[in-house]
Amino acid sequence: MRTLMVGTMVLVMAALGAAPAAAQQADPQTLAAAGVGRAFLVPDQAEIFLGVDRVRPTSRRARAVVNRRIAAIRRAVLRTGVEPRSIRTSGISITRDRVRPRRGRPGRIRYFASAQLVVLTRDIPGLGRLIDAAADAGADVFGPEWGFSNPSQGDMLATREALADARRRADDAAAQLGLRVTGIQAVDLAPGLGDGGVDFEDSGERAAGGGGSEKETRVLPGEEEFVAVVKVVYTVAPAA
Repeated sequence: MRTLMVGTMVLVMAALGAAPAAAQQADPQTLAAAGVGRAFLVPDQAEIFLGVDRVRPTSRRARAVVNRRIAAIRRAVLRTGVEPRSIRTSGISITRDRVRPRRGRPGRIRYFASAQLVVLTRDIPGLGRLIDAAADAGADVFGPEWGFSNPSQGDMLATREALADARRRADDAAAQLGLRVTGIQAVDLAPGLGDGGVDFEDSGERAAGGGGSEKETRVLPGEEEFVAVVKVVYTVAPAA
C-alpha cells in the first residue's frame, strides 16, 4: 500500500511539472512588422472667408453700411449656386474709438463695425468664380481652406496600404528565417501615438490641375497626402 501511494504521488508531480512545459510549447511563435502607407486625394470641398468692415461716426450708421454690404455679398454668392445653408456668420464686431483732439480739431468718437461669413462649396471647378463674385460685391476674401466630404477616406486608404506593406515585410522576414506567416495575433493602427514613435504629418500637397480662365481667379486644389503607420504581430511556423 505504501508503494502504491508513493507511485501515485510521483505520477501527480510529474503531471504538474509537465503542465507548464506543455502550455509553453502551445504558445505560437510571433513576428512583428511595421508598415507605412500613403494615399493621395484631391479635396472635394472648400471654405472661403468673407469680411466687411467700415468706420462711421455713429454705431447705427456703421452697422447699417456693413449690413447692406453683407446682404449684397450673400446675394452674389447665392447667384453662383451656393446653397443658403452653406453660408454662415462667423463673427460680428462693433467697437468704438476715441480720437483725441489735434491741430485744433476737436476730439470725437468713431465706430468700427465688421462682419464675417464662411462659405462652404463643393463646386471646386467653380471656386474661382465664387471668389470673384464675392470680391466684386465688396468682400475681403481669405482662403480657401480645403477639406473632404468624407474626412476618413484618405486615412482608410492609407491604412490599407500600410497593412499591405506590413504583410510584405513580414512575409519577406519570415522567409529569411525559414518560417511562414500563419495568422495575425494583434494589430495596432496607431503605434506612434503617445510613445514617442514615428510621427507623420497627416497631410501634404502636390500639384494638380485646376480649371478657370484668365478672366477669373484660378484656384488649384492640388492633392492632399495621407500617411498611416501600423504595427502587426503575425503568428509564424516553420516553412513546409
